[in-house]
Amino acid sequence: MTLDRQSIERRDTESLASSASEQVRAIIDAAEASAAEILRQSENDAQEIRAEAAVVLERLSAMESELSSLIDGLRAQFANESSPSAAGVAGVGGRSQFSDGAGASTTEAEADADLEPDAAADIEGARLVALNMALNGTPRDEADRYLSENFQLDDPMTLLDEVYSSVQG
Repeated sequence: MTLDRQSIERRDTESLASSASEQVRAIIDAAEASAAEILRQSENDAQEIRAEAAVVLERLSAMESELSSLIDGLRAQFANESSPSAAGVAGVGGRSQFSDGAGASTTEAEADADLEPDAAADIEGARLVALNMALNGTPRDEADRYLSENFQLDDPMTLLDEVYSSVQG
């Protein structure tokens, strides 16, 4: 009977070992499947991030181009405003004096008082300031308040709509 009992115990042990082995294989298979799914999801996430980054880079490039155009426009405007008229400029007593070519002359301060602000330069300057504020994360109402206090714009809301929509995409 001992033989039979040992045989039974051996079969039970083999059966238990076989069952444990199957469970370990099932766990390993599940872990491998889970790892493969995690890897697949990570690759998908990385691909989405790269696509989003490409869109952001494209938007930044467009904004950089717009900003360069604005800066070039402001530089051209500044160059036009700061260059003397064809009639000439003469220094008198340490102050610049403008001649209109007909014999009348005025000082710089008098000439500046006679000039109206250039609306196009004001709009482009305001657009540049608004773009900078939007890129720095300034809330729109704060940008609106700043533009109202510092620029004479007919339609600041349209300008802010354009700038903030281009920044926000």
